[in-house]
Amino acid sequence: ERRYVRYVCKNRNMELGEHSAYLAAAIDGEGHVKYRTGSRQRLTRLVIISNTEMEFIRACEEACAALGIKSSVRQRRFSEADGNRKDLYDLCISGRENLERLHESVRLRIPRKRDQLELCATTYKPDPPWDRVRDLRESGATFGEIAAELGAKPSTVGQWCRTLFPDTPEGRPQKTLDIGLC
Repeated sequence: ERRYVRYVCKNRNMELGEHSAYLAAAIDGEGHVKYRTGSRQRLTRLVIISNTEMEFIRACEEACAALGIKSSVRQRRFSEADGNRKDLYDLCISGRENLERLHESVRLRIPRKRDQLELCATTYKPDPPWDRVRDLRESGATFGEIAAELGAKPSTVGQWCRTLFPDTPEGRPQKTLDIGLC
């Protein structure tokens, strides 16, 4: 006799702690926490919960939404050549804000997954000093002057300024000309 487990997350009256516990159990049991350097030395930070039951994945997605964590769902189809395997559904959580919120919200029991999630959430570079960069740039400082003051590379300061001032002169480097007068 087979027994089936009902995925109860559709109860929208659940407390946040219950959503958190549900998601933690899903990650511990069916999840994978990926923190590694891949090809081209690019760092991957990702949490994936995989299962053949879409209802379970939807319940996990609802728990994420209740905790303010954005997630996406993808389906992996298998052909009959793969031995009649059922399709697999993945719930994916990535991005700094989502991983930080997940780390704050769930308490994983499996040490390896707990450690990987901590690395995923806590190893991002700190945010630039946006207010200071804005003040210096608006006062007319060049990328090089801002870089020297903040201990950053001029190219990094350029990226910050393009983020702060898209499509404006402050987002582009200043060109200076030395004109000697006789």
